Amino acid sequence: MNKSWREIAERLIWKVTSGRFIFTITVAGVYAYLAMNGILKEDRIMEITLIVLYAYFTRTRTDPNGDVDNGDNEEDNGKK
Repeated sequence: MNKSWREIAERLIWKVTSGRFIFTITVAGVYAYLAMNGILKEDRIMEITLIVLYAYFTRTRTDPNGDVDNGDNEEDNGKK
């Protein structure tokens, strides 16, 4: 688990320059602009936000080893 500063910096640079990160920041900026300038109505803002939160917190994650992590801890499942 001990990673050198170089490995941490390389991973950070890789994440920040990834297409997914750039797309996420761009969409968030457009969404914030539309919401703050009143172009999106309040009910639509809440609807979009809830959909995004639901999608983010219910997604299945895969680690680099190919193992699937659905966010549950082993302790929560009664396993140790």
